[in-house]
Amino acid sequence: MNLMPAQSWFCLRVFFVFLIPVLLVAGCKNAANNNAQLKYVPDVVKIIGTIRNETFPGPPNYEDISKGDEPEDYWILKLRAPIDVAKDPNYPDGNRAEKNVRNVQLVFCEEKSYADYREYLDKTVVVTGTLFHQVTVHHKTTLLIDVKDIQKVE
Repeated sequence: MNLMPAQSWFCLRVFFVFLIPVLLVAGCKNAANNNAQLKYVPDVVKIIGTIRNETFPGPPNYEDISKGDEPEDYWILKLRAPIDVAKDPNYPDGNRAEKNVRNVQLVFCEEKSYADYREYLDKTVVVTGTLFHQVTVHHKTTLLIDVKDIQKVE
């Protein structure tokens, strides 16, 4: 007993062999681009993550602590979810577009400093501030945030 004509079987095979993989790939591409799309300074952003103190090699060579470079500590926000940042049309060579960023260095340029936020180390927080791109050897991540405020996530 033939429940489906031969043409129907052929159509089903084409669907499963060719169309399903195409739809899956398209879905993966869209999923990969679902990161928060943020902008550089002057936009104020809020990002969520866990603050970690990390040690990097400092002067004189900024290469290897075991070979004599001084250790330098920096606070890095390990993001809960990756972010994307759009290219800055006013400074396209400096503030380039970035995708899937997972770590952001915290920078304190206002009246508050590391000491004011020490209680938030190793805690999940919301950091409010303005983003800028890595420029110097002291910038340890591709993106940095000039911190305006930090609040603990309950």
